[in-house]
Amino acid sequence: MIEPISDSEYLFRVAAEAANEGEHKKALDYLEQVLTTNPNHAKAWCIKGNCLDCLGQYEEAVRSYNTALKLDPNNADTWFDKGLTLKKLGREKESQSAEDIAVKLALGE
Repeated sequence: MIEPISDSEYLFRVAAEAANEGEHKKALDYLEQVLTTNPNHAKAWCIKGNCLDCLGQYEEAVRSYNTALKLDPNNADTWFDKGLTLKKLGREKESQSAEDIAVKLALGE
């Protein structure tokens, strides 16, 4: 028997789809609902960071990535996204460090 999708998981999927379609503000609205009910949803925090980055809210994006990484420190994609955002902030050394971690995780090192 297939388990029903929780409201939180459904909202997450809708948010991810909105983000993929470039509807970042809409995605953020859905993500806030997801994170209100499930604040430990690491992927939601990462996608929130991506949306904030696309909206030019880089510092807030980094905070979202940091929360995602506290919950899932071995997620290469989140490390890489954080590195890209740090680069936009001119924080080259931190950016390179985050990207180095991403590469090591992606390679299984």
